[in-house]
Amino acid sequence: YRDITGQRLIQSKLLQTEKMAALGQLVSGIAHELNNPLTSIQGYAQLLLGRRSASDRAGDALRISQEAERAGRIVKNLLLFSRETKSEWRAVHLNDVIERTLSLRAYELKLENIEVELALDPGLPQTLADAAQLQQVVLNLIVNAEQAIAAGRGEETYNGRILIRTRRLAGDRLAMEVSDDGPGIS
Repeated sequence: YRDITGQRLIQSKLLQTEKMAALGQLVSGIAHELNNPLTSIQGYAQLLLGRRSASDRAGDALRISQEAERAGRIVKNLLLFSRETKSEWRAVHLNDVIERTLSLRAYELKLENIEVELALDPGLPQTLADAAQLQQVVLNLIVNAEQAIAAGRGEETYNGRILIRTRRLAGDRLAMEVSDDGPGIS
């Protein structure tokens, strides 16, 4: 017999280190992404305080609620991503993981003028996976595509487009494809 406890601990710490490094890249964009709904919340709250009409107040209150929910989703996604968790396999929706991961990169993608096209199979069944590890894979693929596009900038054929597609394969298998219009790998 061989004790692999130390090896498992090192692997766990390495995964957490990789997640924290990726988190460091995300922080700037997330701060800006959070700032948008928070600015809206503040603006509508001030409008609400200054208005007398009940219908105006109701509309402003609804907008405040929607923007607060949006900010809450951003924070929730960030916390889900950064949390140190033990590998936990459970039923997850691949499309949800992709959309949640994209929301973490939305600001950077917008800044880099990169268009993301989703072709997600709406009938995709759940799959047994570790959602945090799956999200890390999706994030790495998106960041790799961003870097490939950045490497191709200046050449007229690279427009800055990422395509993410999901589909069901034969049997009980699922597929996710991430492609970009970068220059490719030599």
